[in-house]
Amino acid sequence: MKLLDMTVTRHIKPILEVVHQLIVEKVDWKFRRKHLSDGTTPLDIKSGEVRRGWKRTVQRVSVEDETTGCTEIRIGYINDHGVISWYSEQWTPQAGVLYWVKDTVVLQVGYSLLVRFIGSRDGDTLGVYAYGYEEEVEQ
Repeated sequence: MKLLDMTVTRHIKPILEVVHQLIVEKVDWKFRRKHLSDGTTPLDIKSGEVRRGWKRTVQRVSVEDETTGCTEIRIGYINDHGVISWYSEQWTPQAGVLYWVKDTVVLQVGYSLLVRFIGSRDGDTLGVYAYGYEEEVEQ
């Protein structure tokens, strides 16, 4: 009887893991923001924080200075203690050119996507477009 129990347990455990993965809720996440610069530099555009019990997978981020271009654009995230980590940057981006990053980044509870525009001018239209998904995590 013990051999049969071990065989059944060995097959049921992977099935239960698959069922759990199907039950875990995933929802699309999109962040779109346009900001009219007042000449303040650096200028940060930040998404909302990841809520408790969830994690956010950012799959693509696009950034643009539609008007005159700026000195630099940095893409990163800020954690729940205010520490910033950068994972991409574009030096001297041209005006009206959409720059994008497809590096997947997973943000934990309390983290936010952060885009910093350095050297934008008064009246520049700055854009951030990001998408991915959020999913519940076991607590």
